[in-house]
Amino acid sequence: MLFGAGLHPLGEGQARLADYLDDVLSRLAGGALASLNAYFYLTLGRSFTQAAVEDPPRAYREATRVMPEGMVRLVFRAMLRSLGASPGEVEAALEALRAGDGSRFLNVAERALRAR
Repeated sequence: MLFGAGLHPLGEGQARLADYLDDVLSRLAGGALASLNAYFYLTLGRSFTQAAVEDPPRAYREATRVMPEGMVRLVFRAMLRSLGASPGEVEAALEALRAGDGSRFLNVAERALRAR
């Protein structure tokens, strides 16, 4: 697996993916991203997208401290769709994240990274 849980320096692939997701969210949800980044830099010392590619369930939980869960789901939905996930994959990944399982999100991320 390319990605692992826990906060440590991002690998090159993770950093590229976080940068890509940051660009996507800047265009689609700039205000939400700004709020999330302010909180994530303050509490974890990294951007929201960096935290999301490193430990998606933790990023999901922490994001719900900043905004309503419905908005967090929209942000994660935008990230997953930008990575090429089908609508079914997106919904399955969101439910898994809510349950504390980041494997579906990471599988989509890894597949997208390999395709680049």
